[in-house]
Amino acid sequence: MHGCHGHAPPEPYAAGRPCAAAAGRDGGGSRPPRGASRCAHARVHPENAMKSLTTQPQPIPGAMIPLPRASRQPRPDSHVLALEEVRVHGLEHLVVIGAGLLVAGLLGWASLTHLPEVAVGLGEVVPSTAAAPVQHLEGGIVSAVMVEEGELVVPGQPILQLNGATADTEMRQARLKLESLQLQARRLIAAADGNMAGLAAPVPGLFVAPQQAALDARLRLLADKRTILVEQAAQRRNELTVLAGQISALEGQIALYAGELATREELARSGLATRVAVLEATRLLLSARAERERLAGQRGSTRSALAEAEARIAELQSTAVDEARQEAARVALDIAETAEALRRLEDRADRVVLRAPIGGVLRGLAVHRPGAVLPPGGLVAEIMPQDMALVADVRLSPRDIGFIAVGQPVNLKVQAFDYARFGTIGGQVERISPGTFLDEHKQPHYRARIRLSQQHVGHDPRLARLTAGMTLQADITTGAKTVLQYLLKPIYSAMAASFHER
Repeated sequence: MHGCHGHAPPEPYAAGRPCAAAAGRDGGGSRPPRGASRCAHARVHPENAMKSLTTQPQPIPGAMIPLPRASRQPRPDSHVLALEEVRVHGLEHLVVIGAGLLVAGLLGWASLTHLPEVAVGLGEVVPSTAAAPVQHLEGGIVSAVMVEEGELVVPGQPILQLNGATADTEMRQARLKLESLQLQARRLIAAADGNMAGLAAPVPGLFVAPQQAALDARLRLLADKRTILVEQAAQRRNELTVLAGQISALEGQIALYAGELATREELARSGLATRVAVLEATRLLLSARAERERLAGQRGSTRSALAEAEARIAELQSTAVDEARQEAARVALDIAETAEALRRLEDRADRVVLRAPIGGVLRGLAVHRPGAVLPPGGLVAEIMPQDMALVADVRLSPRDIGFIAVGQPVNLKVQAFDYARFGTIGGQVERISPGTFLDEHKQPHYRARIRLSQQHVGHDPRLARLTAGMTLQADITTGAKTVLQYLLKPIYSAMAASFHER
């Protein structure tokens, strides 16, 4: 059946007459009863619509075709419109499903795909051993410049020459002073030994005669003092000899006076001698004894004087030796100091010609013409070694340093070579500075040393070799994040910074 569901059997109708439902809508007719379904042209199943298009016979003009009582047969173009509407709804469902699958796939890809986190730093290629500074200790006036900026030098090659007139003069003075001190030391040693011919065979020199004269005068003075003391000692010995004879004579007189006194006392007791004679004999005996005591005391004093003279003779010799040795020690110290000063002057004379300490490329030459004044310790130039391995010295921002560690991989882009053509160089963080440095803008930064995987860019080492001083960009891989985390980071940051306002 092709009528509305729930109605009586179809009845004939005129071709092109709308169904009752349609008429009710358009012509003000009565609506279908409650619970009745819509007409076939209002809701048609796709399968039934196809059947009606393929099996429905075409109406004959002017003929009466039976139709359902409550509705009329729709026109053929209404079935086509219904079918197209169904197709449009199907495509919409497919688009929605496809869009959902695409969004789900993108979310899955964004949550599973990891992108590297990179800390970027700028730096340059440097030798693994720092550049060797070329400096002069004393400085001076430049008399000749023997190299040019950027020249390749070898170890020991002259770089510049200074005016060495002052150094030569000071060196000659030091040599003369050293010669004088050495002769003075020989003189003092000879004086200590009492050798009058201490400088009998000296080395030829300007100060030999004065030193020999000084030695002779010193030894003569010592001999004169000793002669005086020896004569004094001899005189004391003679005095002792005289005193000994006098004391011996007095001893004899005392013995005679004692015998005479005894005799007179015996005679006085017999009445043969007077008391005066006894007293006179007693006086003579006492006087002789007193003289003996005086001479004995004088002999003791003379002996003391002799001992003192002999001690002074010995002391004179030892004092002279000690003084000579002490002075020789002072002279030896002066000799050592003068010899050291002479060595320094000789070194300074050798440094008149400033030479390259190592081989490499000369850069930063500070002196370009003769007559320039070089300050003491001033930097003349730097030499970049050429035969040493190169590394990268990179400056890092303090905000990235917390994520950088030794051993992390690094991707280096040398600005001298287009990395899109030549590629990049791999590396690894080897060392990180313990503190910050200030750049020319007073901004703090850390320094990191990057060990390079190769000493050239690309595959052919002959085409793009690295050279010290080349600038580069270092991308240090510090971790990884998913694409979704990157996309959500602004939201996280905004949420973390929000909801805190007063």
